Amino acid sequence: MGYLTDKYISTTNPFDADGVVKTGEFKYVLGFDWYGFADTLLSTQIFQTYLDNHQSGMIRDKLNTQITFLIKQDYMNKTLHAEIFILQA
Repeated sequence: MGYLTDKYISTTNPFDADGVVKTGEFKYVLGFDWYGFADTLLSTQIFQTYLDNHQSGMIRDKLNTQITFLIKQDYMNKTLHAEIFILQA
């Protein structure tokens, strides 16, 4: 978890003099790994950011969320593995 006080985000607002908006940004990550099956890893993470001075025209949303999910299976005494990785942005 962290907070950035001087984050600059581009804007498409034609009335903005320099094309960027100064804002604060709060961000955090939550994760969970589970080894409940033999030679298998199930993993998920949630990444989220929040801009506290969001203005119209900014190229980023006020709240941005990304979720990942991983399934990994080891074979042949961990010399081979197969995995599926899903990213939702």
